[in-house]
Amino acid sequence: MHKFNDIESFKGKKEALKKEFDDSLNKYHKITQAGLAEWVKNFQEGKIKLDKVDDLEKLIQIDIMLQNYKRVVGGGGDVDGSN
Repeated sequence: MHKFNDIESFKGKKEALKKEFDDSLNKYHKITQAGLAEWVKNFQEGKIKLDKVDDLEKLIQIDIMLQNYKRVVGGGGDVDGSN
């Protein structure tokens, strides 16, 4: 009986850590999406020239990394948890 309680406790802690991780990942994704939106807005307004795409490239790479990481670690679905 004691081992069963230890296993259940471990599972509970594991789920709590996974939820915390998923929440953090989703927050980072929202920040990345906001950065992308701001970059596109600035580009459309002519504030950013095509020779300055490094920031956009980095934001896109981070966004893709977060999405892929969520799918691998989270077992599928979108980063925002909608799927």
